[in-house]
Amino acid sequence: MSPATINVNRSAIKYYYLVNWDKTFSDILLPYCKIGSKFPPILDKQDVLYLIENTKNIKHKIWLCLGFGSGLRVSEVATLKIGDFSHNLHKITGKGNKDRFVPFPDFTYNLLLEYYKKNHDKIIESGGYLFPNVNKNSSLNHINDASIKDFFLKLKKKHNLDSQMSFHTLRHSFATEFIRNGGDLWKLKAILGHTSINSTTVYLHMAENFNDIHSPLDGIL
Repeated sequence: MSPATINVNRSAIKYYYLVNWDKTFSDILLPYCKIGSKFPPILDKQDVLYLIENTKNIKHKIWLCLGFGSGLRVSEVATLKIGDFSHNLHKITGKGNKDRFVPFPDFTYNLLLEYYKKNHDKIIESGGYLFPNVNKNSSLNHINDASIKDFFLKLKKKHNLDSQMSFHTLRHSFATEFIRNGGDLWKLKAILGHTSINSTTVYLHMAENFNDIHSPLDGIL
């Protein structure tokens, strides 16, 4: 069980006893599990461009672009509809059915136009889902998350990427690049759909360039 899961259970226990019996626990009797501060691995812009250029399937190219170029979650990519798109921005319905707008670069838009022309009929038949489900045994009109995750797993093995990376790594990489390029933290919070700014501030640290750090003793010899 992960430290985060343990802490969620701890909070539930404390809340249950507090509400029902007005009883609280000290941190000694019910200790908090410390969570490590290790940052997730990310991909640099050039690394992602290399992956895109060396991916032949246009649908897979678009998945990479949506993850890195727009910061989308796997579930958000899987459920995209053609009506959500416009130039420069597109609307996303994320966690909790909350709508938000994310950047939609011309590079992705042009790939999408080419893809749509080839798959127009299937998209219309699915109810407008960009990535229709071809599995006849499924009740979903759109692909499931596993299809995208499986694609990235194969990509990771093919290019010998860090074993801890997943499709979600593209979202982390998007956010890190956004901060590195002078993006506003509060705008990033809105783009990612975070409820709390605390979830967004981690990218401030991930975007830091430690090559520019110097010691007071540098250059004295």
